[in-house]
Amino acid sequence: MKPRLQWRFPNGYFGDPALYIKHINSSGCLLFDCGDITRFSPKSLMKVTHIFLSHCHIDHFFGFDLFLRLQIGTEKTVTLVGPPETSSRVQGKLKGYTWNLVWDKNLEFVAVDLDPLGGKKTTVHFRAKDGFSASDVEVTPWSFESPVFDERYIQVFTRQIDHRTPSLAYFINEKPEHHVNETQLDDLGFVSGPWLGVLKDHVARGDESGFIRVPRRDGSETEVSISQLARWLVAEKPGLKLAYVTDGAAHDENFQILLPELIGADFLFAETCFVEKDRLAADETKHFTAEFMGNLAAAAKVKTVVPFHFSKRYMENPEQVFDELAKYYHGELIRLDQYSGSLT
Repeated sequence: MKPRLQWRFPNGYFGDPALYIKHINSSGCLLFDCGDITRFSPKSLMKVTHIFLSHCHIDHFFGFDLFLRLQIGTEKTVTLVGPPETSSRVQGKLKGYTWNLVWDKNLEFVAVDLDPLGGKKTTVHFRAKDGFSASDVEVTPWSFESPVFDERYIQVFTRQIDHRTPSLAYFINEKPEHHVNETQLDDLGFVSGPWLGVLKDHVARGDESGFIRVPRRDGSETEVSISQLARWLVAEKPGLKLAYVTDGAAHDENFQILLPELIGADFLFAETCFVEKDRLAADETKHFTAEFMGNLAAAAKVKTVVPFHFSKRYMENPEQVFDELAKYYHGELIRLDQYSGSLT
């Protein structure tokens, strides 16, 4: 069966990160980091509604200029989520251009700074009609227990890790899919119709209160409680769990932060910047090693690891990164150089 949650990671082991995620039932798409986005089609980038930044080092954010250029003239809102000071980085990008001809446009960027130490998030709006000046600044309470994205098909959570600057790891949870048991429907003498969609919507929202008028084969209707219909007819299929973890120090504090969030993950997109013989460079730059990620993925029982963001010192022999990762993690590894571009 075709998976509902699709992903693309076109920049290989050494390119600047940009992970594109789409749910097949949703019109909008999500982008995790905004490094090199030139391999995505303009059509794909026009569908992006949210950008989740791990941090704003140049290799994770320089693609925003191209993204901005493609959005000019559209009537949409794009939200950027990141660690503290993300809104000031977005503002800096927007201030780099002259905006005297966009007063009649409705393009808007919303930047969200997540500050776990302060227990708050700061939301700043940048509207084309205002020349993309900062406005409507709002500071609200926030903690990691709250999702940073929560729509019909997907939830996104985050945790902060140490990269000598705050860096955010993201955890993408596909919400369960609900199916109707057609055999049971027939056995009960019910006739399918739009009411089944209403029933599934109630179950997906966790709201089983109320009643639904259900048509029967004999032409009559009967009123049945939603909770009873859910027990009779609706089966739940768990969704995929993905994690995107990049740019963090290979130390125990980060290990302990990440481990509980990764347990049972189907896919882990994992920075494996250095091998252990170059641990000094890893520690100096606060980057993960293949050994660290291998141990972490093994401890969390991750099903599949997608390694990326290798140091360019391994360009002649990227296999050494895989070899070290495989010493500690014995699950499935996806090799981006042999990857066709989606989960299908």
